Amino acid sequence: MSMTDPISDMLTRIRNAQMAEKATVQMPSSKVKVAIAKVLKDEGYIEGFAVAGEQAMQRLEIALKYYAGRPVIEKIERVSKPGLRIYSSPNGAKAMSRIGNNPIKLPPKVEVTIADGEIAVKGPLGSLSQKHGSLVSVVQNGDTLVFKAANDEARAMQGTVRALVANMVKGVTVGYEKRLALVGVGYRAQAAGDKINLSVGYSHPVVHRMPKGVKVETPQQTEIVIKGIDKQQVGQVAAEIRAYRPPEPYKGKGVRYADERVVIKETKKK
Repeated sequence: MSMTDPISDMLTRIRNAQMAEKATVQMPSSKVKVAIAKVLKDEGYIEGFAVAGEQAMQRLEIALKYYAGRPVIEKIERVSKPGLRIYSSPNGAKAMSRIGNNPIKLPPKVEVTIADGEIAVKGPLGSLSQKHGSLVSVVQNGDTLVFKAANDEARAMQGTVRALVANMVKGVTVGYEKRLALVGVGYRAQAAGDKINLSVGYSHPVVHRMPKGVKVETPQQTEIVIKGIDKQQVGQVAAEIRAYRPPEPYKGKGVRYADERVVIKETKKK
């Protein structure tokens, strides 16, 4: 049996399964459907998905997600279709939150204080605070944080506030780290308290001081580990250290992120 619109069929199956309060829903698999399921999983709308079966008869199984007895996906429909394309200007596009409706579950030993448009999170590694204003409200239900937008315009900030608070919760429980690698003859680094000394090809050593709340380690002379509870602060310090000698494109010498892929250019030939 062939389908003229497999994507609409997929969305209809999800809607029907949620109305019947099913835990999972199955459908014929395809690359497009797997890509859609991956987006739904990454944004927190479904629990997960899996593909099973032989290559010609593969089935896609989606694990649906519920919160407080209600589906996380309140409404899902296909707007732009092959026979009727819908286009919209940036000004006319409706702002919507992808992850703002996904609640945050608080780990043990994490305390949250909400007052006067500001949220403070305290955990084993420290405490952080963030102002969220009046457009987005944060409500604590036991060990769960729920984010609600005041109006349609505020939905653009709902996901942002939720992501910032999720980073705070992870920071005070697990922490963040960035690893840098030094590539080049004679390039080395040495941590000394709240400072790091860099030898990266200049005639003088470079000394970078760590801000409060950020620690630096050098397990090896060519490896730098930056740790902290504030994700933005850790990333900023790593970017500042990398900026002293960014990787050059011909030999790759410089300071790079440990997982960074440097594209090497071909040298000029005579």
